[in-house]
Amino acid sequence: MERANPRLYLTTMTKSARAGKIYLDYLRNERGATAVAPFSPRARSGAPVSMPLAWSELDAPSRPVFHVADFEDWRSRLSKDPWKAMLTTRQTIRPEALKSVA
Repeated sequence: MERANPRLYLTTMTKSARAGKIYLDYLRNERGATAVAPFSPRARSGAPVSMPLAWSELDAPSRPVFHVADFEDWRSRLSKDPWKAMLTTRQTIRPEALKSVA
């Protein structure tokens, strides 16, 4: 994908190189690779929590941040399964999106 459309995709991990591009993190697709589980604390200052977000939350002026210490503020999110419909959701890729990759 990166070779076919380098203006849109990249595999370089450097954040400064990612501006305006989609980062393809292929390093997470191998045996022993780690990923962060949803609702888990991160080993970072302030103990932020990995949180599934709704698409609408990504449109906000600033991204929401959740911390262990603020559990009471976000605990209601635990009662909803953000992936409940994942296996039954039918999606398609628009033909024009496929053309930009080719």
